[in-house]
Amino acid sequence: MLSCYWFVIAAPVAAYALAWAANKNKPTRDKFAIAVFFLTYIGCVCLRDLSVGVDTINYVRYFRSGPVLGWDHGYYYGKSEPGFHLLCAIISLIGNERLFLIICGLLAVLPIAILYFKESESAPLCCSFFLISLLFEFLFSGVRQGVAVGIGVISFYFVKKKKLIPFLFTVGLATSFHSSAIVLMILYPLFYAKITQKWIPVVLLIIGAAYVFKDTIFNTILLPMFGGDYLSGYEYLTGASDQGALSALFLLFAIYSCIMLDSDKADAVTLGFRNILLLAALVHIFTALHPVVCRLNYYFIPYIPLALSRVNNRVRALFKPIEQIASFVLPVYFVTYFLFAKGDSLHIAPYLTFFM
Repeated sequence: MLSCYWFVIAAPVAAYALAWAANKNKPTRDKFAIAVFFLTYIGCVCLRDLSVGVDTINYVRYFRSGPVLGWDHGYYYGKSEPGFHLLCAIISLIGNERLFLIICGLLAVLPIAILYFKESESAPLCCSFFLISLLFEFLFSGVRQGVAVGIGVISFYFVKKKKLIPFLFTVGLATSFHSSAIVLMILYPLFYAKITQKWIPVVLLIIGAAYVFKDTIFNTILLPMFGGDYLSGYEYLTGASDQGALSALFLLFAIYSCIMLDSDKADAVTLGFRNILLLAALVHIFTALHPVVCRLNYYFIPYIPLALSRVNNRVRALFKPIEQIASFVLPVYFVTYFLFAKGDSLHIAPYLTFFM
């Protein structure tokens, strides 16, 4: 990674240190660091050159073709996903491809930034996890689904407030940009599922069984659902996006959250985030067979560090020393891995701005 990504890491670290030196409390330090982190990241996403992100140029070509062919004819993404087509048509009336990338970047990243600003209880953990979570590089490339992910994050607040109709509307809007967003329908019942301590062994057993029989499950359920032609279009990701390592990491997080959390201290939001983490770990098992499955998980991955940060603040007294070690080791490991070992299957390096 080049200097731009070093700056995305260094800026929030400096902000956190500055807030610490000013004797600000931890919530203030966390919010300041998260705000700086996402401001620098949004800048990188919105100002990127067309060469940054493997699919960026394809979306720009689609945007350019609309005024030439007429938006009523350039219906490439089909009637099942009209949201992106309509957004392109509207933006073309007021600006060029740069405005298109800026607006799509803001729609994708801002909801995640606001989610972390409001819900995170550990800026080092959440920001460092975001670097290695797939979302960091994906939002440079997956313009259409990136917007769907951002809208999906907005739907979370309707889940939290128990507003079913606005939730369904928001999921429908996200699905109009990318059909995979239909998986967000599970977010509402999952968040309020009563997975008590007595059910934790059963949940972990299900996840373990899915891991053991992942080939059978993939071939009989997921492969027919995706379709062979669709999967073949993403073969370039196979073996280059660290999916196996992430699957193992998410499984460890699932086990960690179940063992460490003191249920007497856990509130409804903590348990809801923990439930989403368990689902994300389950889904990601199958990405080792084909990384395109992670497209289903982009909608749930943002909640993983939120769950971990809340679990760490509500651990059993017996495990407090482990939590203190984990709170230091995990951010250091994530940043080190991102800078020196992470792959680049979506071609976000070298980073160039559009004016360079």
